[in-house]
Amino acid sequence: MLPLSGVVIVTLPQAVSLEDASRCLSMFQTLEVSILGVIENMRGEFFGAGGGEDLARVAKVPFLGAVPMELSVRVGGDSGEPVVVSRPESAAAQALKSIAEQVAARISVEALNQGPAPSIKVE
Repeated sequence: MLPLSGVVIVTLPQAVSLEDASRCLSMFQTLEVSILGVIENMRGEFFGAGGGEDLARVAKVPFLGAVPMELSVRVGGDSGEPVVVSRPESAAAQALKSIAEQVAARISVEALNQGPAPSIKVE
């Protein structure tokens, strides 16, 4: 059993991904699990932009940010050197840092406002 502090919903801006993310968000709300926020991944010309923000607004949960689609993210993941280390000045690295800070802050607030965290069973 692992304590569950909350969930972050990650989506692409395209419709099919938003539909899946919306179903996940509804499921966690039904289970009364705190939604820490929504992240839009791979934002850019290819997949579009704005869907994650729309989902967060409709669901009345925080929009944590958008990670632009950059080759350096994939290269860093493949090489084991994250973009926040290899290219900390890049837009993707800045977005990831901001999102991480917001998630950490939201988890801290949730911990102060709640009793024991719900658990999930991992097998």
